[in-house]
Amino acid sequence: MARAECSLGPLIDCQGLRESVETRLHALLLLLPAASDDILWSVWCWASPQISSYSREFFEVVAGGSGPGVDEQHLCFPQRIALHSDGLLLVADWHNDRLVAWKEGRGQLVAGPSANVHGFTYAVCVDPRGSILASTYSGVVRIDHLDSEISVSEVIGEEADLHDHCGLCVDADGAVLVADMMNHRILRCPQSGACQPLDVTLSDGETDSKLMMPSDVAVLKTGELLICDQGSGRILQRLDNQKTRVLVSDLNRPYAISIAGCYLCVAEFGADRVVFFTLDGQRSDLAPLPVSRPTGIAVDKCCNLYVTERDQHRVLKFRPAFV
Repeated sequence: MARAECSLGPLIDCQGLRESVETRLHALLLLLPAASDDILWSVWCWASPQISSYSREFFEVVAGGSGPGVDEQHLCFPQRIALHSDGLLLVADWHNDRLVAWKEGRGQLVAGPSANVHGFTYAVCVDPRGSILASTYSGVVRIDHLDSEISVSEVIGEEADLHDHCGLCVDADGAVLVADMMNHRILRCPQSGACQPLDVTLSDGETDSKLMMPSDVAVLKTGELLICDQGSGRILQRLDNQKTRVLVSDLNRPYAISIAGCYLCVAEFGADRVVFFTLDGQRSDLAPLPVSRPTGIAVDKCCNLYVTERDQHRVLKFRPAFV
Protein backbone atom coordinates (compact mmCIF):
# COMPACT_ATOMS: atom_id res chain seq x y z
CA MET A 1 0.00 0.00 0.00
CA ALA A 2 1.14 3.55 -0.76
CA ARG A 3 -0.45 6.96 -0.45
CA ALA A 4 0.41 10.06 -2.45
CA GLU A 5 -0.81 13.61 -1.93
CA CYS A 6 -1.55 14.49 -5.54
CA SER A 7 -4.14 14.17 -8.28
CA LEU A 8 -4.16 11.70 -11.12
CA GLY A 9 -4.99 12.71 -14.66
CA PRO A 10 -5.68 10.63 -17.79
CA LEU A 11 -3.00 7.98 -18.18
CA ILE A 12 -3.64 6.35 -21.55
CA ASP A 13 -6.48 5.94 -24.03
CA CYS A 14 -6.92 2.54 -22.39
CA GLN A 15 -10.19 1.60 -24.03
CA GLY A 16 -8.76 2.11 -27.50
CA LEU A 17 -5.69 0.06 -26.64
CA ARG A 18 -7.73 -2.78 -25.20
CA GLU A 19 -10.09 -2.90 -28.19
CA SER A 20 -7.15 -2.96 -30.60
CA VAL A 21 -5.35 -5.76 -28.79
CA GLU A 22 -8.52 -7.78 -28.14
CA THR A 23 -9.38 -7.64 -31.87
CA ARG A 24 -5.99 -9.08 -32.74
CA LEU A 25 -6.21 -11.67 -29.99
CA HIS A 26 -9.67 -12.77 -31.13
CA ALA A 27 -8.44 -13.29 -34.67
CA LEU A 28 -5.51 -15.33 -33.39
CA LEU A 29 -7.57 -17.47 -31.04
CA LEU A 30 -9.98 -18.36 -33.84
CA LEU A 31 -7.07 -20.25 -35.36
CA LEU A 32 -6.73 -22.31 -32.17
CA PRO A 33 -10.25 -23.69 -31.55
CA ALA A 34 -9.01 -26.87 -29.91
CA ALA A 35 -6.03 -25.38 -28.10
CA SER A 36 -5.41 -26.36 -24.52
CA ASP A 37 -5.64 -23.88 -21.67
CA ASP A 38 -1.84 -23.90 -21.45
CA ILE A 39 -1.52 -22.84 -25.08
CA LEU A 40 -4.13 -20.11 -24.69
CA TRP A 41 -2.42 -18.84 -21.56
CA SER A 42 0.92 -18.75 -23.40
CA VAL A 43 -0.71 -16.72 -26.17
CA TRP A 44 -2.09 -14.26 -23.62
CA CYS A 45 1.29 -13.94 -21.86
CA TRP A 46 2.83 -13.10 -25.20
CA ALA A 47 0.10 -10.68 -26.21
CA SER A 48 -0.53 -8.79 -22.98
CA PRO A 49 2.76 -6.84 -23.04
CA GLN A 50 1.79 -5.60 -26.49
CA ILE A 51 -1.02 -3.61 -24.85
CA SER A 52 1.61 -1.37 -23.34
CA SER A 53 3.83 -1.31 -26.41
CA TYR A 54 1.37 0.93 -28.27
CA SER A 55 1.99 3.76 -25.79
CA ARG A 56 5.58 3.60 -24.60
CA GLU A 57 5.67 7.35 -24.15
CA PHE A 58 3.40 6.82 -21.15
CA PHE A 59 5.44 4.24 -19.25
CA GLU A 60 8.84 2.72 -18.60
CA VAL A 61 10.06 -0.56 -17.13
CA VAL A 62 11.74 0.30 -13.82
CA ALA A 63 12.41 -3.19 -12.45
CA GLY A 64 12.91 -6.53 -14.18
CA GLY A 65 11.54 -6.84 -17.68
CA SER A 66 14.01 -9.36 -19.10
CA GLY A 67 12.07 -12.47 -18.22
CA PRO A 68 12.39 -14.53 -15.03
CA GLY A 69 15.79 -14.94 -13.44
CA VAL A 70 17.65 -15.41 -10.17
CA ASP A 71 20.31 -12.68 -10.31
CA GLU A 72 19.66 -9.25 -8.85
CA GLN A 73 18.84 -7.72 -12.25
CA HIS A 74 15.89 -10.07 -12.77
CA LEU A 75 12.62 -10.74 -10.98
CA CYS A 76 10.61 -13.94 -10.77
CA PHE A 77 6.87 -13.59 -10.12
CA PRO A 78 7.19 -10.34 -8.13
CA GLN A 79 4.44 -9.33 -5.76
CA ARG A 80 4.06 -6.14 -3.70
CA ILE A 81 6.04 -2.95 -4.14
CA ALA A 82 6.75 0.08 -1.95
CA LEU A 83 8.54 3.39 -2.42
CA HIS A 84 11.26 4.49 -0.02
CA SER A 85 12.00 8.15 0.70
CA ASP A 86 15.47 7.90 -0.84
CA GLY A 87 14.03 7.03 -4.25
CA LEU A 88 14.30 3.27 -3.99
CA LEU A 89 11.60 1.00 -5.37
CA LEU A 90 11.26 -2.01 -3.05
CA VAL A 91 10.04 -5.22 -4.68
CA ALA A 92 8.94 -8.39 -2.91
CA ASP A 93 10.54 -10.87 -5.33
CA TRP A 94 8.43 -13.80 -4.21
CA HIS A 95 9.70 -16.74 -6.24
CA ASN A 96 13.32 -15.77 -5.52
CA ASP A 97 12.57 -15.60 -1.78
CA ARG A 98 13.99 -12.10 -1.35
CA LEU A 99 13.42 -8.37 -1.09
CA VAL A 100 15.14 -6.25 -3.75
CA ALA A 101 15.63 -2.47 -4.05
CA TRP A 102 15.66 -0.95 -7.55
CA LYS A 103 16.92 2.47 -8.58
CA GLU A 104 17.70 3.79 -12.06
CA GLY A 105 17.08 0.37 -13.57
CA ARG A 106 19.43 -1.57 -11.30
CA GLY A 107 18.47 -4.04 -8.58
CA GLN A 108 20.24 -4.62 -5.28
CA LEU A 109 19.50 -7.25 -2.66
CA VAL A 110 18.01 -5.90 0.58
CA ALA A 111 17.22 -9.18 2.31
CA GLY A 112 16.97 -12.80 1.34
CA PRO A 113 18.82 -16.11 1.65
CA SER A 114 22.26 -14.58 1.00
CA ALA A 115 21.55 -11.87 3.61
CA ASN A 116 20.53 -14.43 6.25
CA VAL A 117 16.86 -13.47 6.17
CA HIS A 118 14.71 -16.28 4.80
CA GLY A 119 11.19 -16.95 3.65
CA PHE A 120 9.97 -13.74 2.03
CA THR A 121 6.43 -14.06 0.78
CA TYR A 122 4.38 -11.25 -0.71
CA ALA A 123 4.27 -7.93 1.13
CA VAL A 124 6.45 -4.89 1.73
CA CYS A 125 5.76 -1.38 3.01
CA VAL A 126 7.63 1.56 4.55
CA ASP A 127 6.60 2.98 7.92
CA PRO A 128 6.67 6.70 8.80
CA ARG A 129 10.13 6.31 10.37
CA GLY A 130 11.56 5.00 7.11
CA SER A 131 11.91 1.42 8.35
CA ILE A 132 10.98 -1.33 5.91
CA LEU A 133 8.35 -3.89 6.85
CA ALA A 134 8.34 -7.12 4.87
CA SER A 135 6.45 -10.36 5.29
CA THR A 136 8.24 -13.67 5.81
CA TYR A 137 6.92 -17.14 6.48
CA SER A 138 7.48 -16.68 10.21
CA GLY A 139 6.15 -13.15 10.60
CA VAL A 140 6.70 -9.55 9.54
CA VAL A 141 10.30 -8.32 9.83
CA ARG A 142 11.30 -4.71 10.39
CA ILE A 143 14.49 -3.71 8.56
CA ASP A 144 15.98 -0.49 9.90
CA HIS A 145 18.98 0.14 7.66
CA LEU A 146 19.59 -0.20 3.94
CA ASP A 147 23.29 -0.97 3.90
CA SER A 148 25.68 -3.91 3.78
CA GLU A 149 24.80 -4.78 7.38
CA ILE A 150 21.11 -5.60 7.28
CA SER A 151 19.57 -4.77 10.64
CA VAL A 152 16.42 -6.75 11.41
CA SER A 153 15.25 -5.06 14.59
CA GLU A 154 12.23 -7.24 15.30
CA VAL A 155 9.89 -9.92 14.00
CA ILE A 156 6.21 -8.97 14.32
CA GLY A 157 3.39 -11.49 14.64
CA GLU A 158 5.66 -14.48 15.14
CA GLU A 159 3.14 -16.01 17.52
CA ALA A 160 0.09 -15.31 15.34
CA ASP A 161 0.42 -18.26 12.89
CA LEU A 162 0.22 -16.05 9.81
CA HIS A 163 -0.67 -17.76 6.52
CA ASP A 164 -0.09 -16.06 3.15
CA HIS A 165 -0.07 -12.60 4.76
CA CYS A 166 0.12 -10.47 1.66
CA GLY A 167 -0.85 -6.91 2.63
CA LEU A 168 0.82 -4.51 5.06
CA CYS A 169 0.38 -0.95 6.26
CA VAL A 170 0.95 1.13 9.40
CA ASP A 171 -1.78 3.14 11.16
CA ALA A 172 -1.49 6.51 12.90
CA ASP A 173 -0.56 4.86 16.20
CA GLY A 174 2.34 2.99 14.64
CA ALA A 175 0.59 -0.37 14.74
CA VAL A 176 1.25 -2.75 11.85
CA LEU A 177 -1.87 -3.97 10.04
CA VAL A 178 -1.56 -7.32 8.26
CA ALA A 179 -3.92 -8.79 5.67
CA ASP A 180 -3.62 -12.46 6.71
CA MET A 181 -5.22 -13.76 3.56
CA MET A 182 -5.63 -17.49 4.00
CA ASN A 183 -6.68 -17.06 7.63
CA HIS A 184 -9.39 -14.65 6.40
CA ARG A 185 -8.58 -11.89 8.87
CA ILE A 186 -6.91 -8.55 9.45
CA LEU A 187 -4.43 -8.44 12.32
CA ARG A 188 -3.41 -5.33 14.22
CA CYS A 189 0.02 -5.59 15.80
CA PRO A 190 0.66 -2.68 18.19
CA GLN A 191 4.14 -1.42 19.04
CA SER A 192 3.90 -3.32 22.31
CA GLY A 193 1.73 -6.34 22.95
CA ALA A 194 0.42 -9.24 20.91
CA CYS A 195 -1.28 -9.07 17.52
CA GLN A 196 -5.07 -9.15 17.65
CA PRO A 197 -7.63 -9.74 14.86
CA LEU A 198 -9.85 -6.79 14.01
CA ASP A 199 -13.61 -7.16 14.02
CA VAL A 200 -14.59 -6.33 10.45
CA THR A 201 -17.99 -8.02 10.33
CA LEU A 202 -20.33 -6.11 8.08
CA SER A 203 -23.47 -4.50 9.44
CA ASP A 204 -26.78 -6.41 9.47
CA GLY A 205 -28.38 -6.97 6.11
CA GLU A 206 -25.17 -7.44 4.15
CA THR A 207 -24.54 -10.74 2.40
CA ASP A 208 -21.12 -12.35 2.81
CA SER A 209 -20.61 -10.55 6.10
CA LYS A 210 -17.23 -12.16 6.82
CA LEU A 211 -13.86 -11.56 5.20
CA MET A 212 -12.92 -13.85 2.30
CA MET A 213 -9.19 -13.87 1.51
CA PRO A 214 -8.33 -10.24 2.35
CA SER A 215 -5.25 -9.41 0.30
CA ASP A 216 -4.37 -5.80 1.13
CA VAL A 217 -4.99 -2.97 3.58
CA ALA A 218 -4.63 0.82 3.47
CA VAL A 219 -5.25 3.63 5.95
CA LEU A 220 -6.97 6.87 4.95
CA LYS A 221 -5.88 10.26 6.31
CA THR A 222 -9.00 10.13 8.49
CA GLY A 223 -7.67 6.97 10.13
CA GLU A 224 -10.32 4.74 8.57
CA LEU A 225 -9.19 1.40 7.20
CA LEU A 226 -9.69 0.12 3.65
CA ILE A 227 -9.60 -3.63 3.09
CA CYS A 228 -9.13 -5.32 -0.27
CA ASP A 229 -11.23 -8.48 0.11
CA GLN A 230 -10.15 -10.59 -2.84
CA GLY A 231 -12.45 -13.56 -2.30
CA SER A 232 -15.64 -11.49 -2.31
CA GLY A 233 -14.50 -9.01 -4.97
CA ARG A 234 -15.01 -6.02 -2.69
CA ILE A 235 -13.26 -3.09 -1.07
CA LEU A 236 -14.46 -2.66 2.52
CA GLN A 237 -14.20 0.41 4.73
CA ARG A 238 -13.88 0.11 8.50
CA LEU A 239 -15.24 3.34 9.95
CA ASP A 240 -14.20 5.24 13.07
CA ASN A 241 -17.11 3.70 14.96
CA GLN A 242 -15.62 0.27 14.13
CA LYS A 243 -18.52 -0.61 11.85
CA THR A 244 -17.67 -1.91 8.39
CA ARG A 245 -19.38 -1.12 5.09
CA VAL A 246 -18.93 -2.13 1.46
CA LEU A 247 -17.22 0.69 -0.42
CA VAL A 248 -16.79 -1.02 -3.83
CA SER A 249 -18.23 -4.33 -5.05
CA ASP A 250 -18.31 -6.57 -8.14
CA LEU A 251 -14.56 -6.54 -8.73
CA ASN A 252 -12.73 -9.45 -10.36
CA ARG A 253 -10.15 -10.67 -7.82
CA PRO A 254 -8.95 -7.31 -6.49
CA TYR A 255 -5.45 -7.90 -5.17
CA ALA A 256 -3.79 -4.63 -4.14
CA ILE A 257 -4.85 -1.07 -3.37
CA SER A 258 -3.16 2.33 -3.16
CA ILE A 259 -4.39 5.83 -2.36
CA ALA A 260 -3.46 8.77 -4.60
CA GLY A 261 -4.92 11.99 -3.24
CA CYS A 262 -8.66 11.73 -3.79
CA TYR A 263 -8.43 8.48 -5.78
CA LEU A 264 -8.44 4.85 -4.76
CA CYS A 265 -6.39 2.72 -7.17
CA VAL A 266 -7.23 -1.00 -7.31
CA ALA A 267 -5.13 -3.70 -8.97
CA GLU A 268 -7.85 -5.97 -10.38
CA PHE A 269 -5.88 -9.18 -10.88
CA GLY A 270 -8.70 -11.20 -12.45
CA ALA A 271 -9.44 -8.53 -15.07
CA ASP A 272 -5.83 -7.63 -15.95
CA ARG A 273 -6.22 -3.96 -15.17
CA VAL A 274 -5.97 -1.15 -12.64
CA VAL A 275 -9.25 0.65 -11.92
CA PHE A 276 -9.82 3.98 -10.20
CA PHE A 277 -12.47 5.11 -7.73
CA THR A 278 -13.15 8.18 -5.66
CA LEU A 279 -12.69 7.74 -1.93
CA ASP A 280 -16.45 7.49 -1.47
CA GLY A 281 -16.52 4.42 -3.73
CA GLN A 282 -17.73 5.98 -6.99
CA ARG A 283 -16.19 5.11 -10.35
CA SER A 284 -13.82 7.89 -11.31
CA ASP A 285 -13.56 9.50 -14.72
CA LEU A 286 -10.18 7.81 -15.26
CA ALA A 287 -10.24 4.96 -17.75
CA PRO A 288 -9.10 1.51 -16.51
CA LEU A 289 -5.43 0.83 -17.18
CA PRO A 290 -4.79 -2.53 -18.91
CA VAL A 291 -1.88 -4.44 -17.36
CA SER A 292 -1.05 -8.12 -17.09
CA ARG A 293 -1.73 -9.88 -13.75
CA PRO A 294 -1.18 -6.87 -11.46
CA THR A 295 -0.05 -7.87 -7.97
CA GLY A 296 1.44 -4.65 -6.62
CA ILE A 297 0.61 -0.97 -6.92
CA ALA A 298 2.15 2.22 -5.55
CA VAL A 299 1.96 5.94 -6.24
CA ASP A 300 4.77 8.43 -5.60
CA LYS A 301 4.45 12.08 -4.52
CA CYS A 302 4.51 13.18 -8.19
CA CYS A 303 1.61 10.83 -8.94
CA ASN A 304 3.63 8.43 -11.04
CA LEU A 305 1.87 5.08 -10.88
CA TYR A 306 3.91 1.90 -10.36
CA VAL A 307 2.37 -1.50 -11.17
CA THR A 308 3.79 -5.01 -10.79
CA GLU A 309 3.09 -7.29 -13.75
CA ARG A 310 3.61 -10.62 -12.03
CA ASP A 311 3.76 -12.97 -14.98
CA GLN A 312 5.87 -10.55 -17.03
CA HIS A 313 8.36 -10.41 -14.13
CA ARG A 314 8.57 -6.63 -14.11
CA VAL A 315 7.39 -3.36 -12.61
CA LEU A 316 6.05 -0.56 -14.83
CA LYS A 317 6.00 3.17 -14.10
CA PHE A 318 3.21 5.19 -15.71
CA ARG A 319 3.49 8.97 -16.00
CA PRO A 320 0.11 10.72 -15.64
CA ALA A 321 -1.10 13.96 -17.11
CA PHE A 322 -1.63 16.29 -14.16
CA VAL A 323 -4.98 17.85 -13.33
